[in-house]
Amino acid sequence: MGIKIHLKDISVVVQGAISKEFSRNALKSVRKHLPDAEIILSTWIGSDVAGLDYDELVENEDPGAEVLHEQWGQKHNLNRQIVSTKNGIKRATRQYVLKIRTDIALTGNGFLEYFDKFQKRNDYCKCLEKRVITCQYYARLAHVLPFHPGDWVFFGLRDDVLKIWDIPLAPEPETTKWFYDRELVEQHKSGPYSHFRHRFCAEQYIWSSFLRKYMPLDFEHMFDTENTNIFLTRLSFANNLVIISDKAFCIEFLKNAPSDEPDLYNYSTWLELYREFCDPNVKVPIMATWHHSKCQQYLDKSKKHWGYFLAPFRAIGKWLCSLIATNLYLYKAIGFISKKFILSDGDVSADIREIKKIFNKLDLNNKVKQVNVLHCNIGESYIFANVFNIIEKMYSPNETVWVTTSGASKAVFDLLAPDNKLCLTRREKFHWQNSSFEFRDKQVRIFFGNDFWHVFWLNQKDFYRTMIDKYNLTEVKFKRPAIDKAHATSLGMKMAKAGLNVNNFVFLSPEANSMELLPKAFWNTLAKILISQDYDVFCNIMDKDNHIEGAKSCYLNLAEAYLLASQAKMIVGLRSGFTEILSISNVTKHIIYNLAPSKKIPSSLLRNFFENYSLTKYPNVDINTLFEHKHYLTDDLDEILSRITKIL
Repeated sequence: MGIKIHLKDISVVVQGAISKEFSRNALKSVRKHLPDAEIILSTWIGSDVAGLDYDELVENEDPGAEVLHEQWGQKHNLNRQIVSTKNGIKRATRQYVLKIRTDIALTGNGFLEYFDKFQKRNDYCKCLEKRVITCQYYARLAHVLPFHPGDWVFFGLRDDVLKIWDIPLAPEPETTKWFYDRELVEQHKSGPYSHFRHRFCAEQYIWSSFLRKYMPLDFEHMFDTENTNIFLTRLSFANNLVIISDKAFCIEFLKNAPSDEPDLYNYSTWLELYREFCDPNVKVPIMATWHHSKCQQYLDKSKKHWGYFLAPFRAIGKWLCSLIATNLYLYKAIGFISKKFILSDGDVSADIREIKKIFNKLDLNNKVKQVNVLHCNIGESYIFANVFNIIEKMYSPNETVWVTTSGASKAVFDLLAPDNKLCLTRREKFHWQNSSFEFRDKQVRIFFGNDFWHVFWLNQKDFYRTMIDKYNLTEVKFKRPAIDKAHATSLGMKMAKAGLNVNNFVFLSPEANSMELLPKAFWNTLAKILISQDYDVFCNIMDKDNHIEGAKSCYLNLAEAYLLASQAKMIVGLRSGFTEILSISNVTKHIIYNLAPSKKIPSSLLRNFFENYSLTKYPNVDINTLFEHKHYLTDDLDEILSRITKIL
């Protein structure tokens, strides 16, 4: 339950243009349902406020508004909303503030029940002292329009509500005319927002500007779902808002009633966010994963295939679906719809679709109660394999099956933890949204899902420390791989065939999955210099297109590659998971970090990329034999080349 709030401790900011038709009723409703509250009317200089019921009047200079859509004459009132709301809140003298519009009336004060009702917080993206209560219209789903909460009403601590609105005005006409002289994006080709040409919706500009005060954002325009924008939208909503319906908030839209659209967060889906990021034990209504938006998807599909003559039946179907999706008791009464069907096989979420593929490949008996999915590549697997005996004890109750979705991950475990019992499914392109969920009566736990990565990018810790903290581990010393005689023999045969002088060679590793490759000219020049100094050069690659001129190469498995590199006079490599395995060797190592902007590493992540991934942060790394180089621009590669060759 929320805390007890006295009405005399509330200031109500009623902001916007004055309408004789609506504003009088809006103010009267506030006085009726919050009789002891301070009412501040924040409007424009010269407005006719005669006969209106308020305590304080704030008259603002109108910043004006650009025309949003020429064909409709609609204006982009973003800056008007910022000015009238911010100045009204600054005039407020009470502990709490309700921000409401001059065309919205109160029908009660039900929103008070939700304040401080949810007290668990995530350590990241906690920008407000207490959560602010808002309405579901129009809190867009993160993958549709990121950073788009509703902006009709807000209630919370005065200072918290002011933090949201104390932002600079949007630059105009640049914001409204953004796509007039820029290339359109995919969402402009079709869909409900294809006619939008402004940079941000008002709600997006307000929320993203508020967040930018506390963290860097790479958010270029309203359809920018790249980088961490989807995750940060969901996390910021869970950690700073409570999203409820208009009925629960107790508001009535006097002018333009919003439409019930399928791509909105509602109270149930907000609770899912809260459970995911803040409190895994919170109870969510049983139908939250099959709410009205999914019903609407099915109805839209039927509309496409069957046409408008089925409209009456679709209307009845929509009513029934909505009723079922919001009424737990009716749901329980319908026996032929089972909880297992709705929450498992009937769920269309990406996680459920992907785990079904894995389950179909595994031979799971009824005794298996938990499935742990390890979703990572070489670098993460290197750390995980070193602590696997600890992890296994902590996260393996009776009858647990461990699964990896990467062949490279399995190879690392076979090298460092040869007694592992990992099953391999070879599906490497999953993007798990949740760290744990139930499926077919079994608990599924995802290691290194999206939740781990987004938290990692948000904090200032290195990758190793993030993992240790995430899984409550104690620090361990990394062990060197034990290479068996079979791998040593096969390596010897391959090197003899390649003609490599194993007593005097340099090992080059130019490939990486996590960052852009360096120009091939850099490696060709390096190889040329090494060969001129009487060194042999071995090029460790998987893609033949990355072959280095003058170098010798052949296919090596992970064990063979590690054994060969450990015999080299020097190792030069692009920062990769493989270089993590090489980090504890006694060989002199030059590791290059490609920090030039690229699609693989967004600029927001580049700020701390080196600090996050520096091998010097890893345990028992010989820093006397480790040299790390940062590459930003093409011109600095010559300097890096000089530093490497001087040490030989």
